[in-house]
Amino acid sequence: MPGTTVTNLISKMLYDRGWTDGELASRTGLSRPRINRLKNRRAQPSVREALLLSDALGVDVEQLFSLEQASEDLNMTISLESFRPQSG
Repeated sequence: MPGTTVTNLISKMLYDRGWTDGELASRTGLSRPRINRLKNRRAQPSVREALLLSDALGVDVEQLFSLEQASEDLNMTISLESFRPQSG
């Protein structure tokens, strides 16, 4: 999907649990630098990584990751909606 990015709640979940990147790395088998890149959205997770992370954090993948549409796409959609004829 053009204009769509994957967002995540890794930072929030680490904070809520009092965990470091290193602790999550040891629980998943991923490297600490990889955790940091994923957490800061500088990399997209593979399916395997998403499953490992959600399992280690004890949440469903859908709770950890979501799709976010780029704002310009959203603005275009809203603008087009205002031009649709009203039924009734």
